[in-house]
Amino acid sequence: MKTKADRLYSLTGSVLKLISNRWLASTALAVSLVHPGGSTPVGQWDFDNPSDLTAATIGNDLALTGSHTAVVGYTAYDGAARIDLGSFYTCTHGISPNGGGSYVNEFTLVFDISYPQSSAAQWKCFYQTDQSNGNDGDCFIHPDNSVGVSATGYSDHEDGTPYFGAELETWYRLVIVVDNGTLYDIYANGTKVLDGNVQDVDGRFSLDPTVLFFADENGEDYPVDVSLVAIYDYPLAGSEAAALKGPGGQAPPPMTLPFLQNVATDNITIMWECAEARTCHVEYGPDINYGSTEGCTSVTSGGTTIVYKSLLAGLDSGTAYHYRVIAGDYTSTDRELATSPSGKVDFSFGVWSDSQGSNNGTYPEDPYEPTKSMMAHMAASGVDIAIAAGDMAEDGAIYSDVRAYFLNRVHKYLGQMVPFFVAWGNHDLPADCVMRDFADPGSGNYSFDYSGCHFVCIDAAYWDDYAWIENDLQQAVANNSRRIFLFCHYPPYCELWIDGTPDYRQNLVPLLEQYDVDICFSGHTHEYERGYLNGVFYCITGGGSWLDSDEPLIYDWPHMTVGGYHDLGPGIDGGLVNEYVRVDVTDSGFTATMIAFNPDGTEMPGIADVFSKRPIELTGEENGGLLSLEWTVLEGAVAYWIFGASNDASFEPGFAPGYEYRIDVVPPTTTTWSSSNGIGDCNDNWTYLIIAVDSLGSEISRSNRFGEYDFSVSWGQTELSH
Repeated sequence: MKTKADRLYSLTGSVLKLISNRWLASTALAVSLVHPGGSTPVGQWDFDNPSDLTAATIGNDLALTGSHTAVVGYTAYDGAARIDLGSFYTCTHGISPNGGGSYVNEFTLVFDISYPQSSAAQWKCFYQTDQSNGNDGDCFIHPDNSVGVSATGYSDHEDGTPYFGAELETWYRLVIVVDNGTLYDIYANGTKVLDGNVQDVDGRFSLDPTVLFFADENGEDYPVDVSLVAIYDYPLAGSEAAALKGPGGQAPPPMTLPFLQNVATDNITIMWECAEARTCHVEYGPDINYGSTEGCTSVTSGGTTIVYKSLLAGLDSGTAYHYRVIAGDYTSTDRELATSPSGKVDFSFGVWSDSQGSNNGTYPEDPYEPTKSMMAHMAASGVDIAIAAGDMAEDGAIYSDVRAYFLNRVHKYLGQMVPFFVAWGNHDLPADCVMRDFADPGSGNYSFDYSGCHFVCIDAAYWDDYAWIENDLQQAVANNSRRIFLFCHYPPYCELWIDGTPDYRQNLVPLLEQYDVDICFSGHTHEYERGYLNGVFYCITGGGSWLDSDEPLIYDWPHMTVGGYHDLGPGIDGGLVNEYVRVDVTDSGFTATMIAFNPDGTEMPGIADVFSKRPIELTGEENGGLLSLEWTVLEGAVAYWIFGASNDASFEPGFAPGYEYRIDVVPPTTTTWSSSNGIGDCNDNWTYLIIAVDSLGSEISRSNRFGEYDFSVSWGQTELSH
């Protein structure tokens, strides 16, 4: 069992006692934070005793103004305090004036900190040099998660150091090194993340006899959790600051934890990101004993971080493996992955698009919702893979955008559990932008197969390469793919903001129809729309973040029957809702379900769209010249239209060919119809077509034509008639 003693470099005093609430407490505790050079801080506070959180391990006790609460620290056996909004600690540090001035100009502050959900996208302050708390604080976590203040600069990569952003509910060790007149540096988990602007001797960033922790004069001090604060009476050297490592003195984890990419039947890619170069490898095997080791390649990202990639090859298809990543002194927890099946088995996949930004104020408590919850929901739903139709950040060429919107949401809440693919959008350009460093494949049009189905991903940088698209679709048909799904950022048809993409309607749509593509998924417009035309479903799943609530309706396409001009449900304007789509594939077809979310990330009850290509399995019986048909009700169907025509008349999707009959769905799950109900009889050589429709009147499935002696049909075969 690790205790707080394990995270420090020396220990004096009595043995730590583990109390029932799992905090460590001892009135005789005296632990000092020591770097390998041997120096100790002049003040240190560990917040281990819930009945006396301000007690000093070294130096003077802190004085509380306001309120705080005892909470669990960076491990279950570590204590911490949550300092509330408008509250702070006064520290009498005992350091004499130094650095050639009348105040303290040379010092180092160390904070082991995290922050809760309630502080997301708010200002959090580390320290305040004004003893009266009458001025602005002097170092913050910015609402965009970077660290610093305008006078010194922020850890946003503009000074050439690696980008750093303090993520929600994640523990960090921040070391602030001050030598006024010479330097102002910040280290996060042992890595220098700010080479700040040098400050004046005896200026704003010098200390009086007291310094305030977590104070700000105008409410920019939202709650933080603090597990340790220490102060040194000199500026630590870079090697000394780096040697303090992460919380508890432990090796910090990668900035982006391992995530899964490009899964196939015999290989899979594992990727992760570190703030600095490390010696890394992956251990993997059929159980937690692993047994195999694989190295990795690396590239320097546009944020000057290091992105590592390890390809595990020679794996068995449809097989689960255990793995862990070793990155320098860090070893990840045991994780699991699974390769693609080699046969045609049932599976599920998730689809979303345009998770590029915040919610634009629809849930101000957390601007990154509902995207986080949607990604977590998708992962927890048990999908085997996921595909995005582009626009993963507001600007894929800016690392801070990629970090905030892509890495901190998609990779963190989905990619650690589920392999995902991206058909890049216009916000993910240019083709060599930093965002592409965090995916495999990283650029270009590509396709892959999973369980006998073919997936085509179109890159917005090469959106009109129709020769490549047709060649790929031809190959899919030649390989007898059981389903073909295509993902492109720009929608061929759309009703809100734009009418779609004219070039796609002229050149892509004919290919989709010619090669029997089942669904064309897209985004670009931030809403949900869906329609069906000539055998192809068109689905815009652009509800990944902020919505196009202010955009006008442009064109009412007759076949686009969900979203756009057609409200999804009560309180939903058209298709303006946050959502993703889950597709369940079986041997007989597929069912796609749109899952809607409230702005706070909770699932929205009663709002869903279901469409499918599954056979309407018919059985039939001729009795006295009358034909009786029976079939099983499909999920999402509320009614069936039975169309009849004599002499092999042509049926057009959604239009009655002269005679029609509607049956509303009622329990039980089998529905029976007889031609005596009003459409011809067998002796007249009638042909029948059955179409299932949803609550909006949109087609979700159909049978093939059904004639007098034809009692067995399935989707995808040549239509049958007598």
